[in-house]
Amino acid sequence: MKRSTKIWLIVAAALVLLGGLVLAGTLAKNGWDLAGMAAEELESRTYDIDEGFNSISIRADSADIAFVRAENGKCRVEVLARKNEKHSVTVRDGMLLIEQQDEESWYERVSPFNFARTRITVWLPASDYAALSVRQDTGDLTVPEDFAFETASVSASTGELSFRASVSETAELQTSTGDILVENSSVGELRVTVSTGEVTLRSLVCEGKLSLTVSTGKATLTDVSCQSLVSGGSTGDLRLERVLAADTISVERGTGDVRLEECDAAELYIQTDTGSVTGTLNTEKLFQANSRTGRVSVPDTITGGLCRISTNTGNIEITVP
Repeated sequence: MKRSTKIWLIVAAALVLLGGLVLAGTLAKNGWDLAGMAAEELESRTYDIDEGFNSISIRADSADIAFVRAENGKCRVEVLARKNEKHSVTVRDGMLLIEQQDEESWYERVSPFNFARTRITVWLPASDYAALSVRQDTGDLTVPEDFAFETASVSASTGELSFRASVSETAELQTSTGDILVENSSVGELRVTVSTGEVTLRSLVCEGKLSLTVSTGKATLTDVSCQSLVSGGSTGDLRLERVLAADTISVERGTGDVRLEECDAAELYIQTDTGSVTGTLNTEKLFQANSRTGRVSVPDTITGGLCRISTNTGNIEITVP
């Protein structure tokens, strides 16, 4: 090894050691409290809203967002953010607009001590609103069951989405990397899309079509009723427990098992490449089932709607009480 290379390696090692000592010293000074260090970087701001509005729009780069019912009947927006993060909170044409305007330098965003994430809390005076629109890159979103919207559209790159509000028309929920939970809710039509993450739909009434697309991840539906269910996915299991569709249940999976427990629909169409299809249906069906390499066991019934199940690699085992 060249002498100059050895020198550079020694210098690099010394710098790494020095950085580690500085970090350790700072942590020790703060009692090894990472959250405390993060909290020191944040400042709280409150925006009081006096104008009326019936729709809400939020645009944020990196923030956790939560909606809370305002018991005093007054709207306010509370922001916990770093000093150089700026926010615009206005009412325009009957819409509450909240926008994050990040003026931080790149080196501030990648600071090793930058553990904190902006938090936006929206205190709403009423229960019913026309539209909800949220676009965020990184952060969690919580919408409790205290609220109702005509339409809702939520899109996040990375974050957890918890949605319990009711939507009379269409609700669109989408994340790239993150989980989605919808429970104790009623919607007109629901579209859920996740690239990588888990989906949980629980205690849900969907008057129209329920569309569920998961590229990589598990999906679980429990106590769900809808007009029709359409689910597609590349990799991941799908579990349906007491899912009832007035018209059809249509499922297509690349790799993953499909499990049905006490489910039913007028007609069912289920297809997997690699994965088994098992479970119970509530009523008799006309079964058409085939698997290239797995076992097939379905009831020999002659009444009911069509139930077509096919797999390339996997078993098919369905029972009817």
